[in-house]
Amino acid sequence: MPLRRYRSIDDVPQDVAMDQDDPAAALRMAFSLSALAVRLAGWRPPSGVHKSRSLAEAQALRRTWEHVR
Repeated sequence: MPLRRYRSIDDVPQDVAMDQDDPAAALRMAFSLSALAVRLAGWRPPSGVHKSRSLAEAQALRRTWEHVR
């Protein structure tokens, strides 16, 4: 996808520019950017202490964490 630069917002074609009067569009954009940031940041284990009774149980718990992302 080529990169296009515009000198001002007035130069951006209307089909590319986001509607400034639509708060729902801004919210959708914020959610999609947040999801992208989470995917790009990588995986982090959940915080806290998690006790398991066996090694197999601990490994199963870790697999559930890894499949969440």
